[in-house]
Amino acid sequence: MADVVFILDGTGEHHLLLMRFLKKYLGEERCRFFFCGVSCNPSKIAEDENAEVVPSFLKPPTKVSHLLAACRRIVVVGLFDPGLVAYLNMHRGLLGKTAVAFHGGEFYGMRGKMSWKMHVFHCAKRLIVSKMKACYTFTPDDYIFAKDYFLLPKEHGYVELPWHFDIGPERALLEKPHDPAIIMVGHNAHPEGHHQEILESLARYKDENIRILAPLSYGPKENREDVIACGKRIFGDKFDPLLTWIEPEKYQRLLQSVSVFAMGIDRQAGTFNLNLMLRLGCKVYARTDTSLWSYFTGYCACALFDIDSISRTSFDDFVSFSQEDRRLNSESMSRTLTPDQCLKSWEAVLD
Repeated sequence: MADVVFILDGTGEHHLLLMRFLKKYLGEERCRFFFCGVSCNPSKIAEDENAEVVPSFLKPPTKVSHLLAACRRIVVVGLFDPGLVAYLNMHRGLLGKTAVAFHGGEFYGMRGKMSWKMHVFHCAKRLIVSKMKACYTFTPDDYIFAKDYFLLPKEHGYVELPWHFDIGPERALLEKPHDPAIIMVGHNAHPEGHHQEILESLARYKDENIRILAPLSYGPKENREDVIACGKRIFGDKFDPLLTWIEPEKYQRLLQSVSVFAMGIDRQAGTFNLNLMLRLGCKVYARTDTSLWSYFTGYCACALFDIDSISRTSFDDFVSFSQEDRRLNSESMSRTLTPDQCLKSWEAVLD
């Protein structure tokens, strides 16, 4: 019988990586993993005897209910699924042994006007979160944002996703291409990335020898088309939208060539990309009023640059990034985000 049951929203790569990490360091016999929500692909875990997709928590298999009742701890990673929220509301006796790890979209998504359906869902979610044992966020300052939207348990903390790379500072010191200089804008097609705003600020460099990359493989189709239209209007053939998923090794080689990463997102997301960019010696521009900024400049002690400064920065200064600063950023990432530290963060959840 599993000691800890993890319920993860979707079979995205970040959740699969977390499952593999926890199984490796905590032991397969200790953990059981259930995946739920609209972003589940059963084929991704088909050969894993310790994991399965729960099609609907409105009517889960009997064995799932038995495991949840018998285990010592339940850990929900991403509380987006209405069926799971309904199940936990109907089985509130489980909440005293349940911890939730919030992704950024869970409370940033509550900004602004909500439909009545979203309002009802948020009320139901807020009710169960207030009765849970503990809550955790993936950047320390996201707890501050979460307090604006939830009645949070007193016990709280920070957990890490295992974005660990075998990349030493020597990779950060490799020369970046200048013919053309490669600039990446955002990491997906979601409107929170403010792509058009960033592209307009970069328009001052349109006559320079540059190539603009924009990863747009996932996110709303309408916004993706708007970003492409904006990029092509300003930069013409210098704008290169990336519309298909790129396998991790190939993606890492692509990022190695990027000189500047302009990250306009206004909430916690894209930590994988920022983590990798900083290790590879890329100059990163981001918003100073986000938890991403405080996380990477404070907790990780890296040098980032204010994205609002682009509109008053010469091209030479925009792309300039000393080898010493590259090395320091890469060393800080390697020193701060380690498997040992990641494991400690999750062991605290399981105590």
